[in-house]
This record gives sequence, structure tokens and C-alpha cells, in this order.
Amino acid sequence: MILAVDDNRDAREFLAILLRKQGYVVHTADGGTSALEIARKHLPRLFILDEQMPGMTGTELLARIRADASLAQAKVIFLSAAFEHGNTKKALEMGALDWLVKGIHGPAHIIASVSRALAS
Repeated sequence: MILAVDDNRDAREFLAILLRKQGYVVHTADGGTSALEIARKHLPRLFILDEQMPGMTGTELLARIRADASLAQAKVIFLSAAFEHGNTKKALEMGALDWLVKGIHGPAHIIASVSRALAS
């Protein structure tokens, strides 16, 4: 199961539709708190996180995922409009596998990144 987390409804729905067409089971969440609730129930193999979200950034959510024994082994990819070297570096150091930029990396890149993450 993949959990896509983004505060932008259109972005969440686009990602869910794209990945479901590839045969993946996808749940969505609109922020960090709801993502953690859903994740603890469904134990996703992969999180796809936006960085800029109200209440909890993607990197803050990643820290909580890594601190939770039931979620710590999940794979994580970022798909965000934000591309700040510091955040990207921090996320990758925390074990994120990829940082894709909305509007630059299209559907083919997203699908390839998801495939690689789930194969690793």
C-alpha cells in the first residue's frame, strides 16, 4: 500500500489516480497528523510526501515515521513544489529515496521512482 500525503487535494487525487492505474493500492492524507493515523492502521510500504504542508512539514513527518517502530522501515519519496537544498539533503539523510519536483518531474518519473522504491 502507498500513502500519498499532500495538503493540495488536486495533487493528492492526481497521484492516487496515476498510481492506481499502475495497479497500486493508494490511500491519501491531507497532512501529517491524518497520515500518521492512516499509516498506523494500514502500514504502508511507501509514503509519498509533500514538503510544504500546514501543521507538519514533510521532513517533520518523515522524522515521526522513522521514530515509529511500526513505520520506520517504510520507503519514502518526496514529491514537492519546494526544492531547497537544505530540506532535500536532510530528507535524503533521513532515508528518503528520492525528491521529485512538481511541475518538473512528470508522471513517468513518478512511476519510475515508485517502482524503484518498492523494488528496493
